Parts: sequence; structure tokens; C-alpha cells
Amino acid sequence: MKSKLYASIYVGTYEVSLRMFEIQPAKEKLRVLSELRMPIQLARDIHRYGRITEENSDLLLSILSDMKRQVDGYRIEHVDFRAGFALRRAENYLFVFDRIRQRTGLEVSVLSNSEHRFYIYEALASSRGFEKMISESALMVDVGGASLQFTLFAHGKIVTTQ
Repeated sequence: MKSKLYASIYVGTYEVSLRMFEIQPAKEKLRVLSELRMPIQLARDIHRYGRITEENSDLLLSILSDMKRQVDGYRIEHVDFRAGFALRRAENYLFVFDRIRQRTGLEVSVLSNSEHRFYIYEALASSRGFEKMISESALMVDVGGASLQFTLFAHGKIVTTQ
């Protein structure tokens, strides 16, 4: 089976990240082709002003335009473009997302808190040694730009999450 190329862009409250992958179905492998992370202070804007400032909106558009050019350079057709749930707290988030769509052609999907946690657990659960780590007991702490979550594991199962 032929390998496929895939890109993921994530806009968080403190950074924008791009990861490009080659998926090799026959080998059940995922190989990272390129990774780029750019800092941006969206959380500061949201907490101070209740919105994303024009300065950071322009910076975000510039970063995403550069990332889109990289994706296009690899000839990647499928781009998963997500934003963290905290961005919805910005009163102008719809306006910013519309500017992104107009400038880059990317359609943003905002993750809910539970979706965000699910993807983190999925990534953790697929890592080597995870089953052994939680076999007796373990505490996972997820520190995000706008949240903090604790998950307690015991005997291989989630006991509670707060």
C-alpha cells in the first residue's frame, strides 16, 4: 500500500505548531517529516483585552501563511487544522478564524476541552511503556495555557480526572 502524507496544524494559547507526517499503512508506521513551532501570546490578549489584538491576529496570519506554504511544498492534500478551546473566549475569535480561512484557505475546527483531553490520552496510551506505567498507579498532570487537569490511574484504569 502506498504511503500518504498528512499535516496537522494546532493553534494554542501560547504557540502555533505544524507537524507533517508520512503514513506507511503496510508497516503501520507514522514518520515525522517536519515539525515547526512558533510562539504567540494569544492567552495574554484574551486575558487582558477579552479579544485577540490586531497585532497578534496579523502575526497569526503570517505564521499560518508560512506553514501553509510548507504544507503546499510537500504537496500534502489533507491538513487537520485545530485550535484550542480557550480561543473561543476571545470575543473576536470568529472574525480571526474567518480571516484565516480567507487568507490561507484553512478551515479551523475548535476542540472542546474533552476532545483535547482525549487526543492527549490517545497519544499517551500509544507511547511505549504506558501500560506498565499505569499498571499499579500513576498521576498524569496536563498543564495547558488555560487549564490544568489531573488524572489518577490505578491498576491500569482511570480512577478520576479533575
